[in-house]
Amino acid sequence: MQNEELRQTRTEVETTVARYTELYDFAPIGYFTLESNGMITLTNLAGALLLCPERTRLTGKPFSSFVSVADLLAFNAFLRQVFAG
Repeated sequence: MQNEELRQTRTEVETTVARYTELYDFAPIGYFTLESNGMITLTNLAGALLLCPERTRLTGKPFSSFVSVADLLAFNAFLRQVFAG
């Protein structure tokens, strides 16, 4: 009985992960997951289309390199605020 419960729980978790992965990847707007230092760890397809045709080339790059110089101070302040909370 315990094995059956574990299998059912695993199936439910895998289904949930697949659903949220699909929502993230195929969202019509760009999503970026950043580390506290501003490095890109993950992006969806729409985000990659905005910045770089190859999504894998964005991983590990600083998001700030895509922010205009005029907005860089505001972006950095916002990033600090987000990760402080």
